[in-house]
Amino acid sequence: MSLKKNNLLFVPQDYYNVIKKCRKGNNFILNEMKQEDFISTRFLEDAVFKRVKNSNGETINWLKICWMRFLRNEPYKIFYKISMDENAEFKILDLLPRRGRPRKFENIVLTPLYKNIRQIVAWIHVGRQMLLTIHKHVVVKVPRFSVSHDNQKTWLLHINSVQQDDRGYYMCQVNTNPMISQVGFLQVVVPPNILDSLSTESTVAVREHQNITLTCKADGYPPPKLMWKREDGQVISLNKHHKVNLYDGEQLNLTRITRSEMGAYLCIATNGVPPTVSKRITVDVEFSPMIFVPNQLVGAPTGTNVTIDCHTEAYPRAMSYWFLGDEMILSNEKYATNIMENSYRAHMRLTIRNLTASDFGSYRCISKNSLGETEGSIRLYRRPSTPPPAKRLTTVWPSSYNPYYPKRTERPPQPSEERVERPEQKLRGGESTGEACILSPGPPCFPVSSSS
Repeated sequence: MSLKKNNLLFVPQDYYNVIKKCRKGNNFILNEMKQEDFISTRFLEDAVFKRVKNSNGETINWLKICWMRFLRNEPYKIFYKISMDENAEFKILDLLPRRGRPRKFENIVLTPLYKNIRQIVAWIHVGRQMLLTIHKHVVVKVPRFSVSHDNQKTWLLHINSVQQDDRGYYMCQVNTNPMISQVGFLQVVVPPNILDSLSTESTVAVREHQNITLTCKADGYPPPKLMWKREDGQVISLNKHHKVNLYDGEQLNLTRITRSEMGAYLCIATNGVPPTVSKRITVDVEFSPMIFVPNQLVGAPTGTNVTIDCHTEAYPRAMSYWFLGDEMILSNEKYATNIMENSYRAHMRLTIRNLTASDFGSYRCISKNSLGETEGSIRLYRRPSTPPPAKRLTTVWPSSYNPYYPKRTERPPQPSEERVERPEQKLRGGESTGEACILSPGPPCFPVSSSS
């Protein structure tokens, strides 16, 4: 295959598959190239206009774009020969595959371009090794990228629906001689997100006195910080001697867990980008029932009502009921049963109304779950009725006399000696002679004289 000297473009062998679709003589608009055509590039080495002479000796402008990449740890240059038409669209003129290492780029005579072209501005994503825009033309075929110019000195690169892959260094190049550029870093922040598929399930169960590890993973940028706390505000027992209110880390290890550590644990992820997110993990500690009887001996008289109590602890929650002898007690007019539950605790109460002789005996409170069964016993005995207490006699002193603060010259009178003065009374069959006094509470009496 004969090739004209001035139309040669030497390309490394591994680029053959990328450019084999391009044929000699065809023009390809740059923005129609697929994105993968540029992924292998490492760095935009040059993007400037140079002046050359055509076959007629006229000076024209042409654009030379050179990418530097590395193939098998050796530097290679790839050149695109581009012209610009009157619509300011760049076109690839020749892409000719050839085996072997690239050699000197040979100048070619291009159609004359604008003679007053001064500067071309290009945007490059350095981290992704991608040429984004040249002049007002978007090179990369990613709809989220666009470029604008205020017809003065400002070139704006627009990125819509920013993604994490857009993070990195962006270079703005101007084809002056020497080339000038400015690099800026785009930081894309992402709020934290807890990865449920990699974290502990929302509810877990463990036997008492065993170990358990809670895991919580989250992503976001900056990488989120994870911390644990109990929903009820209680401390977290990492071991027998180490208790904390907050714990930092992806994993929370609970050793020899007890029933008091049962409850909800919160994994909180934060990285300074709102909103903060959390995951709630409920830890159920399983154990067989236990019963506590506050009073094992209770007495009550016949005809009264009495209440007996049992306190139970169990998880999973237990079935609780009462027995008198071999007969289960059910709620009715005679008996009232009540169970008040709180987490793994329960308070059993049995009220017996209008006690009779048959109600006295041994009562059993029973608690049963899938891990075991236990019971407590309460003996109810008959207590004699207590007679009402005797009334105490109280002496009421006259208001004019205080027996606790008597005058020294006075002797507290005895109640039996107190007398009350009464008017004179006549006796039957004659006149009154001497004194007439009636013994009664009151001040001392005095003689009363009578006249005929």
